[in-house]
Amino acid sequence: MFGPARALCEPVELMPLSARAIAPSTVQDDLGGGAPPKEGDDDEVFVDWIIERFGKVAMKLGFGGCLGFCSGYAAKQLGKAAAVLIGVIFAFLQILAYNGFIEINWGKIKGSLEKKMDQDGDGKFNVKDIKVLLMGTFKVLKYNLPSATSFVPGFYYGFSCA
Repeated sequence: MFGPARALCEPVELMPLSARAIAPSTVQDDLGGGAPPKEGDDDEVFVDWIIERFGKVAMKLGFGGCLGFCSGYAAKQLGKAAAVLIGVIFAFLQILAYNGFIEINWGKIKGSLEKKMDQDGDGKFNVKDIKVLLMGTFKVLKYNLPSATSFVPGFYYGFSCA
């Protein structure tokens, strides 16, 4: 991620309404200018540069937005790690099946997973189920948070930056 255009990550095209309060163009306008400090500069120069560069954005996000950013970033990283783990396990199982060591009933596995992931009871795992899962996740993450309004936009930015 280099250059001022990628300073706060590239947002996804379709932005939820709640994230429009701190739209990317507004955030980009608020980023301070200037090149980062050079090696050998003291810590105060570096801290001043960080505050100048990201201070306005941090103030817009606030406490809830900063926690949302960290949660979104962590969620994306955990998702990536889970995808790698699942991919490795799948490849290993396929190699074992190909070589005749095991037999896998993928239809039964798919049916079992869909049944567990089905949140609205219609027998299928679809967008409605994803919405229910996300709403439940946000409900838990925003519980008792004093400034929960900016949590979702912060989560969005953190997720898009990872």
